[in-house]
Amino acid sequence: MKTDDRYVLGLDMGTSTVKAALFAPDGARVGLQAEEYLLTPDSQIVEADPEMYWSPVVRATRRLLEEFKGRPEQIAAVSTSTFGESIFPMAADKTPARPSISWLDNRSSEEARAITERTILISVMYANKRSNRPAARPISDRSGPPPSSYGWRAMNRRPSGVRPSSCSPTTICSSD
Repeated sequence: MKTDDRYVLGLDMGTSTVKAALFAPDGARVGLQAEEYLLTPDSQIVEADPEMYWSPVVRATRRLLEEFKGRPEQIAAVSTSTFGESIFPMAADKTPARPSISWLDNRSSEEARAITERTILISVMYANKRSNRPAARPISDRSGPPPSSYGWRAMNRRPSGVRPSSCSPTTICSSD
């Protein structure tokens, strides 16, 4: 088979839609199929049967191959792109062990916030100690909407309850 007879299948699994596209060697799109699926959050918990994700992939890919004028053997590679950090626990027999946990799931948001704040505080306190800069505080202490990234900034006093002298790269800061 010549190189110019080969195609690339691209699968884009988004939060609510899967897209299957076929591309020629020159990058031209030869075909595109999409299939939607619906996540239904229950409060902070966002779980789904893994089949809810897999079935649309299969349907979109089959429709794409049905409209393709070439042979499936001409597909030389498959490239995938997926949504955020979702979890699909698998059993030893390679079948789903339980419903998937979507990246939209927020049941551990309080724990994650506490870990993030503690970790950032340790890093900032250690960096400040080494560079003799002022301590830091979370931006979440400010008024207004929360930032979209880690929200720490320098200020002229250290946060209460933390002794900067107790920080190192491998230990947790002690509290007063």
